[in-house]
Amino acid sequence: MLIKNVYLVILITSTLTECSIQLPSIDFAEQQLQSYFIEYKRYSQEGHNFCLYLNANKNKTKDISNWFIKYNSPCPSLILSEEGTEIQNFPRNDATFIFLQDIEDVENSIKLLHKYPFWNPRSENHFILCTRVNNTEFLPRWFSFIWKKHLIQFVFVLVDEDVGIFIYNPFAENEIVNLRYNPNYYDVSFLNKLTNLFGYRLRVALYEYDPLLIKVNGTWHGKDYRMMNLIVKAMNATVDIIETVNTTHPYIESFMSLVNDKADFCFNSIFIVSTVWLKVVDYTYPHAYNKLVILMPVSSEDTTKTHRHNLISIFACLVWILIIVLVIITAAVLTFAKKATWNSFSESLIYSLGCLIGYSFYGFKSQRHSIQFQLITFILGAIILRTIFTSFLVGTFLSPSTSHRITRIEELRKTTIDIYISRELALAVPSEFSINDKLIVVSMEERTQKLYDMDTRFGYVVTQKIANRFLSWVKEHVISMPFYIIEEPLMQGFDIYIFQKHSPFVAEINLFLLREHEYQLADQNDRHHHVFRTNYTESGRHVVLAMHHLYSVFYMLTGGLSLSFFVFVIEMLNNHD
Repeated sequence: MLIKNVYLVILITSTLTECSIQLPSIDFAEQQLQSYFIEYKRYSQEGHNFCLYLNANKNKTKDISNWFIKYNSPCPSLILSEEGTEIQNFPRNDATFIFLQDIEDVENSIKLLHKYPFWNPRSENHFILCTRVNNTEFLPRWFSFIWKKHLIQFVFVLVDEDVGIFIYNPFAENEIVNLRYNPNYYDVSFLNKLTNLFGYRLRVALYEYDPLLIKVNGTWHGKDYRMMNLIVKAMNATVDIIETVNTTHPYIESFMSLVNDKADFCFNSIFIVSTVWLKVVDYTYPHAYNKLVILMPVSSEDTTKTHRHNLISIFACLVWILIIVLVIITAAVLTFAKKATWNSFSESLIYSLGCLIGYSFYGFKSQRHSIQFQLITFILGAIILRTIFTSFLVGTFLSPSTSHRITRIEELRKTTIDIYISRELALAVPSEFSINDKLIVVSMEERTQKLYDMDTRFGYVVTQKIANRFLSWVKEHVISMPFYIIEEPLMQGFDIYIFQKHSPFVAEINLFLLREHEYQLADQNDRHHHVFRTNYTESGRHVVLAMHHLYSVFYMLTGGLSLSFFVFVIEMLNNHD
């Protein structure tokens, strides 16, 4: 039954009777094509889950197509009409049989197949010319045309003096092979041709996306570029890099280079912000988790407060009170026990404070009555106070920043700071956050320039990968960290690579990305990989001690040891005299 503007569906079952399809007399071409189908059916014993038939009802194709549809009846099938459809409720097909009245039908047939979203160009595609031909001189031109339409897994079946089964390999110098006399022709008809491209030149669009992908002195640097090189080497191909000319909108230019057939694919990791434009391109499986975050500046006022606050925030208020009480008690006890030698309470207080840094008690080894008070003071006071003071002193060098930082977007709305965002990311910001009045939309190049100029008057919307790489670069070149990441992300998502629509390279590169994710080949050569093993964390609450934290402590120890050695030398000289 023909459904207007949709498609014609014929469900093939094993209950079809002999009279359901009327077959005319069989001529030589039909006889040869039937022999091909019989051989094909014998080799593909496992069958297919879903088959498509195109041009099955035309005058010169309906006889042989009807015979084969019946012969292939166990396979669930769909006969395509010329109207096309937007329905996508069908599975991707395993095989497509395109029946041709003459060779000129190839172009129109491929256009019709592109109207069906469930047609799989990377499945088996059989072009079957149903009329007899005198020669095969036309094959190279039409095979080249079929390849330009991104079909690589296809055979072309025709009849001249005998049935011919032709395959085409565009990578092996446009090789055309007739498999008719190959006893295992089905096994080699649809071999994966992408395992060896024989030096085929792939057109790859790239654009600078600092700091993830940059070009320095004519050489590209970045994980995406290393990944591309690994894939090209694995496929035995060469690459022509298509660079963007428009630095203001490089992302759009790369996208249009795919649509206009100027590049085969773009190998910049693209954060998915919208699925609308994905309808006109193909794309890989998501190869990396990513999210949209805000880099906020640390103001100079916050920095000053941080250093001042570090000196008093090591201990709670109650601890400080106990320290003061213990110092006063110690001074009072010393004044009472040593009243014969100490002149005032103030001197005892200063002496008690000296005990905090390790100064020993006067006359500790004497047999005076005050030894009882000294023992009590030493056990309950000096040890505790020395430990506290030492912790306090070392803590001033090691304590992390404790200044207030924005952690939620709701807190950001209460500030007056403006935020730079690129045009590509502006549409991805959810309206629920209500921060559109703070956003300043600029080009990606301008946002990057502002960020690397350390302009701390603004915040910046970037992806998590860019933020991590930027902060790592800052840690290597700047003493103090001028930015931090707001913990709550604006959006969560994934990175993909985009290809031309119906690109034959997508499936093979997807497999390579899965293997790379397992073995991490690109990361092994990443000269920046070490920066992610530092002590930086987003929250700033955990610090792994590094050498730069302990410089001041070693300076103090070295100075103390040098001074002690100097005193020791003087004492030795005096004793010698």
